Amino acid sequence: PTKECQYAGECYRVNPVHFREYSHPHIEKLLTKAASISMVEIPDDVKVHRSVFTEQLKIVSDLFPHLACDPLNPEKKAKIEPTTSKLPSATPSLPASSAPKTVPKPSSLEMSSAPKPEPKPSSGLAASNKNPIESLFAERRAKMQSTARSVQVTEPAVPAQNDAPTGTTTNIGISLQRALPRDINSYFPVVAPRGQMAQKLAAAAPYNMFLTTITASKPTHTEPLSVTFQELLDTSLGELECSVQMNFMVDIGWLLAHYYFAGYENVPLLILYGDETPELRMVSQKKPNVTAVKVEIKTPFGVHHTKMGLYGYSDGSMRVVVSTANLYEDDWHNRTQGLWISPRLPAVPEGSDTKYGESRTDFRSSLLTYLDAYKLPQLQPWMARIRKTDFSDVKVFLVASVPGGHTNTPKGPLWGHPRLGYLLAQHAAPIDDACPLVAQSSSIGSLGPSPESWVLGEIMASFRKDSAPIGIRRIPGFRMIYPSFSNVRQSHDGLMGGGCLPYVRSTHVKQEWLKDYLQQWCSRARHRNKAMPHIKTYCRWSHRGLYWFLLTSANLSKAAWGVYNKTGRFEKPLRINSYEAGVLFLPKLLVDENFFPMEANKKHPPFPMPYDIPIIPEATEDGSEKSDDDYGRPRFVEGLRGRMADKLAVAAPYYFFLSTITDSQPTHTEPLSVTFQELLDTSLGELVCSVQINYMVDIYWLLEHYCFAGYENVPLLVLHGDETPELQSISQKKPNVTAVKVEIKTPVGTHHTKMGLHGYSDGSMRVIVSTANLYENDWHNRTQGLWISPRLPAVPEGSDETYGESRTEFRSSLLTYLEVYKLPQLQPWMERIRKTDFSDVRVFLVQSVPCNESYIPDGPLWAHPRLGHLLSQHAAPLDSSFPLVAQSSSIGCYGRSPHARIQREITPSFGKDTCRDTIRGVPNFRVIYPTYANVSNSHDGLDGGRALLYNEELHWEQRWLLRYLYQWTNHARYRNKAMPSIKTYCRWSSQGLQWFLLTSSNLSKSAWGVTRYDKLLYVNNFETGVLFLPRILDVFYIHQSQLDEDFLPLAPNGKHPQFPMPYDVPIVPYAPRDIPFFLECLISEESDEGNRDEASH
Repeated sequence: PTKECQYAGECYRVNPVHFREYSHPHIEKLLTKAASISMVEIPDDVKVHRSVFTEQLKIVSDLFPHLACDPLNPEKKAKIEPTTSKLPSATPSLPASSAPKTVPKPSSLEMSSAPKPEPKPSSGLAASNKNPIESLFAERRAKMQSTARSVQVTEPAVPAQNDAPTGTTTNIGISLQRALPRDINSYFPVVAPRGQMAQKLAAAAPYNMFLTTITASKPTHTEPLSVTFQELLDTSLGELECSVQMNFMVDIGWLLAHYYFAGYENVPLLILYGDETPELRMVSQKKPNVTAVKVEIKTPFGVHHTKMGLYGYSDGSMRVVVSTANLYEDDWHNRTQGLWISPRLPAVPEGSDTKYGESRTDFRSSLLTYLDAYKLPQLQPWMARIRKTDFSDVKVFLVASVPGGHTNTPKGPLWGHPRLGYLLAQHAAPIDDACPLVAQSSSIGSLGPSPESWVLGEIMASFRKDSAPIGIRRIPGFRMIYPSFSNVRQSHDGLMGGGCLPYVRSTHVKQEWLKDYLQQWCSRARHRNKAMPHIKTYCRWSHRGLYWFLLTSANLSKAAWGVYNKTGRFEKPLRINSYEAGVLFLPKLLVDENFFPMEANKKHPPFPMPYDIPIIPEATEDGSEKSDDDYGRPRFVEGLRGRMADKLAVAAPYYFFLSTITDSQPTHTEPLSVTFQELLDTSLGELVCSVQINYMVDIYWLLEHYCFAGYENVPLLVLHGDETPELQSISQKKPNVTAVKVEIKTPVGTHHTKMGLHGYSDGSMRVIVSTANLYENDWHNRTQGLWISPRLPAVPEGSDETYGESRTEFRSSLLTYLEVYKLPQLQPWMERIRKTDFSDVRVFLVQSVPCNESYIPDGPLWAHPRLGHLLSQHAAPLDSSFPLVAQSSSIGCYGRSPHARIQREITPSFGKDTCRDTIRGVPNFRVIYPTYANVSNSHDGLDGGRALLYNEELHWEQRWLLRYLYQWTNHARYRNKAMPSIKTYCRWSSQGLQWFLLTSSNLSKSAWGVTRYDKLLYVNNFETGVLFLPRILDVFYIHQSQLDEDFLPLAPNGKHPQFPMPYDVPIVPYAPRDIPFFLECLISEESDEGNRDEASH
């Protein structure tokens, strides 16, 4: 070996080519200590599976027999001692005067059915004691013959006397027929009948897509759409005069053996490869007709991963083959691989126009553009040949990747996922958004911490495209076919079958979200259920048929498909690391339909899918399988349509809901759980306009909901705090949408309000106050709270301006709040609100707006003084021994002691009630905030803590807070593993709940404000919330007669509905060793993983 393997003991490779080039000292050391391989003691601490390590031992032992410590060891000696055999009396291809020469001969050759005469070297190689061509083939031939006993070949043998070539490599005097066995069946385990490939290819039209034959699956040996590499060189396809093989890994001995048996051992062959071996470097010296060029890539993370063959025939025609298989035996043995084989492409007539012979798919120009990217002089003759070849019969598109930074061209994007998206947008029939993208890959790259990081973001933006007119569309679902451990364990080769599936655990633990999208490998219909897939495919289908299908060398990785450089100042260039090539099948081009049939019909043959449909989800931890019934549904949980009005009526008088949790099935049917989609349900009214006031808005996620509800063209005003390019440009794409960023003068303030205003066609409207941002993660596995008002009708014409005000003055509070924005876009809404009847609203609006020097004594309008004022007006008296309970998803700075802020400002306001004349102490204080253990055990693991923004350094400055902290527990509402983004404040006693506040305000000064001299108030944020008070809510009004109730029930009492608390009562204090979840927990984990990744590279 020329160098040491960088992965050392973690190397999982079982390819002899790898072990010839790279040294593995940990294996070699074991072999030098043992007299034979059977005496090697495998250490207990090996880092790969023992079966893999055992195979590696065998490979190294076979390759380097001198490693044995005992030179008399017969097992090793048989491999290194020469054996003499006599030449036959007549050897026409060798000079008669040359004497026979003894050459090394592997003991496994003794199993051959016929004696193998020694080749006689020419004078030019007289000094050599070993035939150089036999050196290339000996290891492969020995391995195949040693396994011939276990593989019984049923196909008819091809006799060497009739078919094997008799010529010699005259320029160096080597007889290939002497170096190789005469019977091809003793070299390759599966041999198809000769002369029939052209007929097989014609029968495969119009798709021309094949899978490789599987050695251990007999039905594939005769399957019409199975092919061996030998068949690609079949004479029925044409008389080969030259060829190019472009690939990643090439076993040159295995490849040249195929050319030899096909009779093309002297035909010019150009090999472009990615993985270096000594044999490839030296092959031109031994075989001058072979030119091997390593494709150099500047970036260390890129590889030459393309698998393509170009075949030139003596009549001037040629053929292109695009494949997924490397050129070495294991990839053509028991692995499922895919190939597209072009029809025979004739030369264009002399004097033809340069455009003559181009296909409808521009395949020729695409191929020339791809080959030109190599910048290799060896390819120039081939490019000249391609220009003079008629590609008009090619009806697939070439989809390729080349390393570098790329921008769009006048002909559209040329490479990577934008190239695929461009082609789909031009040629794919309109696709039902309910149809998922199904990816199937033999390796998975680093995809990011969430599905939206790349797969459902950048990749889906390209792969979802079709030729439908631009409009608001739902994001398709996503499925990823990748073998499970069980799939591999039960494969033809056992765990060794996973050698082509290099997905490492260190990558998976950073993207465990992918588990929700994984599907098993299943290919019973094609007799390949136990043949692990090295094929890579991407497609979309429905019950109607297949919309499109891509066969490619590109795994699901950023290196293969590219990633946009999001720091680009102007156009974002696409960065690709690897060479890849694939072909795109589109129905319009191949069968002149909108779909490929997936079952036989009278018009067209079914598309030859490589796996079974329907696809099968991977088993869950408890052994059950995920349901496949949700195929084609939106990525969000759907409530029943037309039922929201009933659900809202049942929720009276509180109208307080929690968001549905994706991974908590009971919440999907809980009466007081709600999805965002239900807020747009037609049972609530026919929407004619709406406002969404929020902090973070994923505009496409939001519009996806509006589109799904049938309101894609309804006027929508979005006030947001966090700017994105999509929000900036949305009005250009959707004129009915107006997005306005709320500017705040102070740099530490945010627009943190979460509120919706919905206007209906009958003049009524509705108000929704929430704690959730408008993007998917906040409505996925996080606990959020919502108050949804009853339907508020328009006031009668000519009514007094005070008509329709609620007892809580909600309407005037809302108008006062909206007036602060000073936005002309809100004026029509304020006018509408003035003409709406709010008398059914029984909660108070508690809001904050950025302000300084707001004068309090005239009547506090904002923040904690506003809450204190309302409590002093309406809250029943409560003994100070009952604490204030705050529950927040973020904690701000409160000083070095509770006296600094909590006991001086917060609890005096939050502790007020209507008993103004009695002097009482300040109530105690509790804060519900998740522990590290709460988060690590959540549905999303530590990722579940991304909504919890508490700084560790800040915590140690105010560690007094630790004794006030309580865990997040929510077993009663099935949300114990759904981390809270909800914010609530309340007080209760044994009698019940004194008051309850649902709000966007975290426990921070920016949200609640700071007072000066008890007169001036300073606030940084926009916030809103609703206050529930027993004496106001309808629950205590029967026939307009107020009941003497001062507390909301926390348990069923037979008189009134229980208040729907968002957490369990009683609350649970931190255990002695508990710590809060800090934002740094996420950062440190990602940093550690990044360091491990860097070390592994």
